[in-house]
Amino acid sequence: MTQSSDPLLLNHDEALLMSCGSFHATDKRVIRVGRRSGSEILESIAYRELDSVENLSVPRIQTIGLSLLVILLTVLVGPDGLIRAGCFMLGAVGVAVGFLYPRNYYQFQSSGWGKRARRRWRLARNRYTYERSFINVLRAEHAKWTLNPISDSVDDAKHNTKLFSIVVVPADNPSAVTRAFEDEADMLCVDLVGTLVPVDSDVARELVWSEIVAASRSNSLPIARVSSGSLECDLKACVWPGLWGVLIAVESPMQIRELDGLLASLEETRNIPRTVEVVVLLETEAVLDLIPEIVGASSRVSMIVLGNTDLLAEVATGFQAEASEGDNEALSRKKEHWRGLTTDISTGGAVPLALIGTTVRSEELETILETRGGMAVEQVLETARGVGFHGFVTAHRQVVETGKYPGNPDKRLIVLNGVSE
Repeated sequence: MTQSSDPLLLNHDEALLMSCGSFHATDKRVIRVGRRSGSEILESIAYRELDSVENLSVPRIQTIGLSLLVILLTVLVGPDGLIRAGCFMLGAVGVAVGFLYPRNYYQFQSSGWGKRARRRWRLARNRYTYERSFINVLRAEHAKWTLNPISDSVDDAKHNTKLFSIVVVPADNPSAVTRAFEDEADMLCVDLVGTLVPVDSDVARELVWSEIVAASRSNSLPIARVSSGSLECDLKACVWPGLWGVLIAVESPMQIRELDGLLASLEETRNIPRTVEVVVLLETEAVLDLIPEIVGASSRVSMIVLGNTDLLAEVATGFQAEASEGDNEALSRKKEHWRGLTTDISTGGAVPLALIGTTVRSEELETILETRGGMAVEQVLETARGVGFHGFVTAHRQVVETGKYPGNPDKRLIVLNGVSE
């Protein structure tokens, strides 16, 4: 909507929340004050029509153009000697500056806009915190109008009436996040840490809000993989209305309590409508002795992933034709060990999840599939279910497809890699 006006006109039921330069956030829309043909105008977009606010870097075209002109003139008509070399170097430096130090903006996005509209709806992104505070206010209000409500069926996961599939993708790769929607997973986990592939955490934190919004508008519930080493920064980036939970690796119950306190503070200040859940990843053998304490450290803990062992690597040996009696006995002892761990998790009220295939290289998995026609993977899944796991974490799409085998429609996978082939 565009209307001519001198003052900032608000509707009678509308309140101004914060202003930043020519941009103004109300409780119903974002207003931009500009000039066209010598007259001041107001443009506004309702939160329901705003798709996202993304980071945008634009090369300094004027600087680059002028620098190229200097280089051209130096080559064609410039003086000789040191002056010519100096002018040429000056032009080259200008070109480099134009590319290496671009202008940074917050780019407002709406599906109905053309190029001109998108250029107008850019807020300069400086190093000051005021612009970031304005965007945070805008994002929180935007979430109230656009995000789908969290499904009540999520609570069924704690009671094992429904198992969820989760795809984890790097948060610094928007195209991977978009592709993950095609998997139609129950949950999409945006990874700020680099669980499987390296992640630029600074870029990931800037992008994660838009990805949470996109996931909330899809059929997937959004969760975020955060790090205990950068916990506060990660949580400030990802905890917004619409986030279902966070995935984190811990070594002690104290880390869970610290996480609980930070989440509670953000829920209050950002008006999060529901409690953010916690999915715990246990990666060392030592921490397994603390399962009851970790589950009991916070009511937020809903799922626990046993990340210290890969069932496909551990169990596959027992399915080989040449497996010895000792191999099978060792597997039996491991099953009893896993059954005890899953019992501890379930007793505490959380859902136990297993890793399947995260340490097995793609060529090794292909060998297993070729030699046994995929039966090894199916048997591993059955073994996992038999010892009490209610979900699975994998790095291979082949394992995902096996887990969705029509003969066992109950089997749903927790997928830890949305980008592997």
